[in-house]
Order: sequence, then C-alpha cells, then structure tokens
Amino acid sequence: MTPVPHRGLFAGRRGRRIREAIQAYLFLSPGTLLLFVFQLLPVGYAFYISLHKWRIQKGDFIALDNYLKALGEPLDILWVIGGLMLLAGAWMVWRSIKPETSGKGFLLRGLSALMLIFGGLALILGFPDMLAHGDEDLFKSLLITFY
Repeated sequence: MTPVPHRGLFAGRRGRRIREAIQAYLFLSPGTLLLFVFQLLPVGYAFYISLHKWRIQKGDFIALDNYLKALGEPLDILWVIGGLMLLAGAWMVWRSIKPETSGKGFLLRGLSALMLIFGGLALILGFPDMLAHGDEDLFKSLLITFY
C-alpha cells in the first residue's frame, strides 16, 4: 500500500513557512502585549488627559489649550519646529554628499549652509518668544532636567 501525501494548509514547504510564521507570532505576542499594556497605553491615556481640563474629575474638552499655555503662542512654536526641521534637513543633505562629487557637491554644501543659517535664525527668533509667552515653571524644570 502506498502512502497518500497529506494535502492541507500546513503541508509542504508553504505549510512549513506558515507554521513557522504562526509560531514566531505566538512567541512574540506576550512581549508585544506587555509593551502595549505598560508603555503605549499609559502614554496614550496621558495624551488623552492632557486634552481635557482634568483635576480630580474629568472636565471639559479644551483641545490643545494646555499645550498652548505651556509652550506659548502657536507662531513661536512653529518657528522653533521649523528651525529644528531645517537643521535636521541640513544634516541629512550634508550626510548625502559624497566626496567624489564636485559641482553637485558644492551646490549641496551651499544648500546645506543656507538651511543651517535659516534653521538657526528660526530658532533664534522663535525660542525667546516661546520662553516669554510660555509657562515659566515648565522651562525651569527643563533646565533642571537637562542640566
């Protein structure tokens, strides 16, 4: 009597790959669940709380007013974010320049220098106003934290 090959979802090479993938996900699921429950869920809940006027009980939905009170005027925040983005962009352009490029490299270096100048200018213009209009205690605590 000749054996009949088993045909099904987990038969053959394809079935072995599916079994291994399921097994890998089963091994990863406890760690993923712990990561979600103890790290991502509290951050999401803290963000949810920050969008409300919350003391002991939940208050009214105030959207981003808490962030505006802490950081200052929206235009100042945009200056700082724009400056940081320009500085990051200048760094990425600088990193993309290869030593063997001549004319193109010179142009990219000039673009990077302009981005650095305008990024620094945006930070210089936005950050002092953000400090003047924002929450003083927040910025003092940041100084203590980083220094």
